[in-house]
Amino acid sequence: MRLYRFLGVTSLLLASACSTAYGDERPSASAHAESAQISGGLTYRERIALPPGATAQVQLLEVSRADAPSTVIDQANYDLRGRSVSFGFELYLPAEALQHHAQFAVRGQIRRPDGNLLFTTDTVNRVEARMQDQSLGTIIMVSAR
Repeated sequence: MRLYRFLGVTSLLLASACSTAYGDERPSASAHAESAQISGGLTYRERIALPPGATAQVQLLEVSRADAPSTVIDQANYDLRGRSVSFGFELYLPAEALQHHAQFAVRGQIRRPDGNLLFTTDTVNRVEARMQDQSLGTIIMVSAR
């Protein structure tokens, strides 16, 4: 069990260190002139409050290859202190990521301060591979218990 906890925390730290995480600060729209904006909201159905220090991560993934890990195209991390259960997100799909037959999806997760997963998406939330702003609506996450 300690090994799984160690691996989970290590992978979380490594992923956050290697990501283009902007927290709540995202570059201006002019910095994304050659990008399509992907927006939406994350929520969960359970009527429970999040623990203090909980964080959310939303990723735009390239999921074209079934036999290979997904590639993170963009990601945003949010500190959820003082936020309601439902909150909005913005990701950007750069023009250079669009390739022939490319497929994209959005994944969302909420984690405790210690890195343990609380909520995650359990369905594929497809993003159309085109240079046009898109709204995915509200994405409902499920408990990771």
